[in-house]
Amino acid sequence: MLIESCPAPNPQELHGQWIGINKGFGPALVGLTQDVKQFKPIRSQCADGNNLMVEQVPICDLRSHGWQPKLSILTKEKQELGNFAVSQTCGDLELDYSKAQNRWFDPARYLVDEIVQVDDGLLLGRANLQFGCVRIPLAYFTLSRRPCNECDECTE
Repeated sequence: MLIESCPAPNPQELHGQWIGINKGFGPALVGLTQDVKQFKPIRSQCADGNNLMVEQVPICDLRSHGWQPKLSILTKEKQELGNFAVSQTCGDLELDYSKAQNRWFDPARYLVDEIVQVDDGLLLGRANLQFGCVRIPLAYFTLSRRPCNECDECTE
């Protein structure tokens, strides 16, 4: 299996936005099959990030209409949620939502994502529900580096 055989990505190389496709029962149940993960640098090291909610479109429309930010009805700001801390131990890289600032009622605070690098610019992840020492795999997802001309960092 790729999760066990592929190496962890270098945390310093994750800075920026990564577009994702989620597969599994959990994402299908809540209708979230696409998202954007934003990795933020702290002191030249990737230390944290969050998820950017995007408008959900059919898979066949992803290239032309996909990964458009979902805007708040009240503020017209991009909807960001699911803050995570990037941690690397024993060669493994995880996005740990329990170690980041999330509201007490946010179910994301029970998530831990395992991330491996399949190829240059392509990551594979497994989302897990974590309760104490018990970890339950929920879904798999892929992440591709968002082209620089499409991300906010390049246009601001």
